[in-house]
Order: sequence, then C-alpha cells, then structure tokens
Amino acid sequence: MDDGVDNQRHGAGFALNLTGFHSFKLNLYRASNAPWDDEQLKWNSGTQRGFQSPLYAGLEYSHWNNKFGIQGPDERKASLLLKCHF
Repeated sequence: MDDGVDNQRHGAGFALNLTGFHSFKLNLYRASNAPWDDEQLKWNSGTQRGFQSPLYAGLEYSHWNNKFGIQGPDERKASLLLKCHF
C-alpha cells in the first residue's frame, strides 16, 4: 500500500576523544518526514555513565506545515531532548 509518505534521514556521526569522557559521540541529522521536518543535535550520555543502553540528551527543532494534515496549523518549536532506549 502506497500512502504517499516519503521518510528520509540524512546526517553524520562523530566519535570524539575528549578529556574527562570515556566515550563522547555526537550525531547530527535531519529527518524529512513529510509533512514535517525535525533537526536534532544529541549526545549519548549513557556510555559516560556506564549504561548498556543509550541515554541521549540534546536539542531538537521541529518544523511543521499543515500539522496533522489540516490546512493552516503550522508549528515551529525548539525542544530539549532526553531519550532512553530499553
């Protein structure tokens, strides 16, 4: 079934050798999920704390046109990001 939605994610990830950190990885990507776009800057702080699962902290910017497929409601917002994987 073709629902007409085209999802794409583009970006890069970096592993940095920073003093005082066991591991520091930085991921930058842009997700194009029609009809909205998200941009995230996140850091996996779980490796710093010795967690087996990722614990991401960062920032996210959301850009919606015609939110929920309804003509008119647009949204532009910046958010703090805290994401845990189990």
